[in-house]
Amino acid sequence: MKKILVLAILIFLTAGAEARYKWEKISYYHATGPVSPEYQYNYNILIDEEGNGKLEYTKSGKTNVYNFNVSKKNVNALNKAILSSKVLSVSSDELKSEKNLIGGPVNSCTITLPFPDEEEYDENEKEKPPVIIIPNFVTENYSAGVNNLYLLMETLVPDSIWEQAQGEW
Repeated sequence: MKKILVLAILIFLTAGAEARYKWEKISYYHATGPVSPEYQYNYNILIDEEGNGKLEYTKSGKTNVYNFNVSKKNVNALNKAILSSKVLSVSSDELKSEKNLIGGPVNSCTITLPFPDEEEYDENEKEKPPVIIIPNFVTENYSAGVNNLYLLMETLVPDSIWEQAQGEW
């Protein structure tokens, strides 16, 4: 019984480690949308697979940049959120909702993927790494997973950095 349990754990850990490197960096953008100028702001959260993070917070035409680190445990949580959102396995067209409302906040995300093996792409595509773009409006099938991904990205930014970013205005 113990051997089966150990084998199951090893398979789980191996699968998790393999899936972890399906992305290199992720960038989540949020903007308030059309509100009075004193309430308008936007931010971009960038995190790479190594756990290096950056918050770019813009208000009143001024952008401040704050660096932070994400623990390996939280990078793994981010990886799980990316995988469970299913954005790596569906096309952008399948993600995009036909219901595009006017106004309101804007949320989008770009996930940069590693270059495939040399045999898997042609010479002309080497200039840019492959990316997945999550549009502002996502179909109902994927909205819960995408919103969980966005919420996790926001919580990975330390509270002290959010306080500093929002307090400098």
